[in-house]
Formats: sequence, C-alpha cells, structure tokens
Amino acid sequence: MTGPGAELLISVCVSTRNRSHLLPRLVTALENQVLGPDAFEVVVVDDGSTDDTWEVLERLRADSPLKLTLIRNDESQGPAAGRNRAWQASKAPVVAFTDDDCEPTSLWLYVGAEAMAEPGRIGVGRVIPHPGQMHLVGPFSYTLWVDEGVLLWFATANLFYRRTDLEAVGGFDESYRFPAGEDTDLGLRIVEHGAKPTFLRRALVYHDVRPSSFGAMLRDQRRWQDIPGVVARHPILRQRALTAGVFWKQSHARLLLLFLGVALTPRDRRALALTLPWLHYRTCVQPLCEGPRRRWAVLPGAMAIELNEMRHMIRGSIRHRTFVL
Repeated sequence: MTGPGAELLISVCVSTRNRSHLLPRLVTALENQVLGPDAFEVVVVDDGSTDDTWEVLERLRADSPLKLTLIRNDESQGPAAGRNRAWQASKAPVVAFTDDDCEPTSLWLYVGAEAMAEPGRIGVGRVIPHPGQMHLVGPFSYTLWVDEGVLLWFATANLFYRRTDLEAVGGFDESYRFPAGEDTDLGLRIVEHGAKPTFLRRALVYHDVRPSSFGAMLRDQRRWQDIPGVVARHPILRQRALTAGVFWKQSHARLLLLFLGVALTPRDRRALALTLPWLHYRTCVQPLCEGPRRRWAVLPGAMAIELNEMRHMIRGSIRHRTFVL
C-alpha cells in the first residue's frame, strides 16, 4: 500500500551486534511489509560486531529494494547508543524500533503508521515467541512476550515513537550499564513529557527463542541489576507495574512466603500452608514447561533462577538506593 512518490512515514531503527545469521530474516520481513517500501526507510547500526555482520549487511543492502542505511561503530557502545545513532540518522516523523532477533509480521508498519497518525501517542506492539521455534521453548529458554499487562516496560522489540518526542527527551540514556532498563526509562520519560502509550495488538512481531539452558539463564540475569534504578527514577512503576509496590515479579513474593513457611514449620506445622502459593503458581498458573511431572521436576531449577534474580535485584537496590525485590 502506497506507491511511487509516497511520503516517508516511518523510519525502522535497529542496533545489532554479532548476530549476522539473524539479519537476513529481519530484512526479508521488512521487504514483505504491506506498507510499501517508498513509505519507510531502514537504518541499521552495527555496534562493533566481531563476526561478519558488516559484510552481511552490505550484501543485504545491495540486494534489497528497501531504503537501507548502514552505520558502523568500530567499537561496541551498547544498544542504547546504537539505537540513538540510528534514529538520529533517520528522517521520518515516526520512528519504529525492533531488534535483530525479531521478525515483524507483514502488517506491522501499516498498523503502526495508522496508529501514530494520531498525535500524542506511543505505540507498543504485541510480541510473541516465533511460531516456527516453539520446539525450542523449554523451562530455561529465553524469548519475549509483550501484551497489555507489560505496557509500561516499553520493550524495544516493538515500539513506535514520534521523532519530536525522542528529540524532546534526548533519546535513550546511554549511561545504563547493561542492555536492560534503558528502553523502559525512555518510554516513561516520554510519558512524563505528555505522550500516552497505546497497545497495538495487530502490530505483531515474532521474537527469537533461545534454546533452554539453565546456565545461560543464570548468567543473563546480571543485566537486570538496573531495574531498581528505573523504578527509583519513575515511581509510577511502583504503583502500576510492581507486585505490592516492591516485587519485580509476582513469583518473587510467593517464593519469600515459601521460605518463611519452611522456617516457621518446626514451631507450627500450619506454616506449611505458606509454601502453597509459590508451588501452585509454578505448577498451575505459570509453569516453566508442559506436563505435570516435568513441572514438578524443574521446581529446584526454577527456585534457583528466582533466587538469583532476587540477588541481582538486591545488588541493584543497594546501588540505586531504592528497594526492589
């Protein structure tokens, strides 16, 4: 939809590093957009990759009908800096962010452009695991879901901003040490500037599924340490996104009850009832895998993962002088 001479409506901005194997899928998905290629551009920043990312990007640009602009950082500066460099080099009035491990569906930009025609909006699109990779989903796999319940976290896998709003708040804060939290911080600063987040269910993006690995998940959790800093900077998260205004995840509150119940049981066996909320949550409400036996079998691993998450929340709370668990 749209033809030659169409107005440039959207700039798609991506920061990538060392994921050359995923880039052809992303570019193909953008080539298949219902919104015509004359109506959008694509800006990709190679953030200091040490693999063949730059060579792959150059081949894609040569072969693609897209307006594809490539920028290269000689050294990695982090995803916040990469995204800033991308949107600052772009031209359209609306900036769409997605990630290199994502595959936008064909209506993505069309729905985003339609929604962002109304001023004062932030478009938060829906994200689900890639349907062709569901066989990789396991108890300790990594992927992403975005729905209305996590609207205020503003995951860059699927976001639409007006350029004027990005300019008004200065874009992403590049001081965040880890690739987590900077996206939430930006979204909330733009909300404080006066924009309203709107959930775009039809602007669907598929997210990659990384195979289940207990060790990889433990190592990855270090990046969540700046979440307390985002909460300290934006109190609205305590009111609308944290459980009881304290807990980053619902399961963390239940896990503390479990340990309290175990500690009190020698004095009063009725305290065992305090273990039930977490066990019920992890086996019935939000299990880590399918099958009743497997759900119970992975509980020790689930407990270790959540304790590690809480450890990083405590470290971040000390660093940022606010309490999030």
